[in-house]
Amino acid sequence: ENMTKTLEVQSNITGTFDSLIKPDRKMIREDVLIKVSSGMFSSMKRKERVMFLFSDLLLWTTTAYQFRGKMSLAAAHAEVSKKIDLGLEISSSKELCLLVFESKAQMESWIADFKAGKEYAKKVRKRLMEVRKRTIDSKRGKAHTLVMEAFKTLEKDRSSAGSNENLENLSTHASETGGEISHSV
Repeated sequence: ENMTKTLEVQSNITGTFDSLIKPDRKMIREDVLIKVSSGMFSSMKRKERVMFLFSDLLLWTTTAYQFRGKMSLAAAHAEVSKKIDLGLEISSSKELCLLVFESKAQMESWIADFKAGKEYAKKVRKRLMEVRKRTIDSKRGKAHTLVMEAFKTLEKDRSSAGSNENLENLSTHASETGGEISHSV
């Protein structure tokens, strides 16, 4: 259901932007809000924007779904604005997005969804790191097993033949078989 909604959103938006489809991305909400941006001479421009909140991304378009901008939420935080009533500042190290809501309840709902989305993204990142670590450990384990098999074979061959020729044969065999070690060298 989430992937279907994300695909629908992506197909409705015009303009140049990166694909919204990511296996770890969750669409949280879509709302038409007022986005405030600073103009020249400290003027504040208020424009109606369609805001899409994903677990890792805030994206906005015109009401005709023309892409206007995005913000990664990985290191972003949300804070009630001290400048504008019913305003919420979502900021990252690179950007600031000031949104104005129709009601306090709507703003509080957005704050809760923002936090829940970030928590979801954090859990997904943690799971991905665990999978990567297991994959790396698995590869290390396989390499360790190959090395141990090589030493066992070497010890067995040394004890029976008593020479270093077997080591050379083992290395040659391992390189010829792509690291596969068998006991018939």
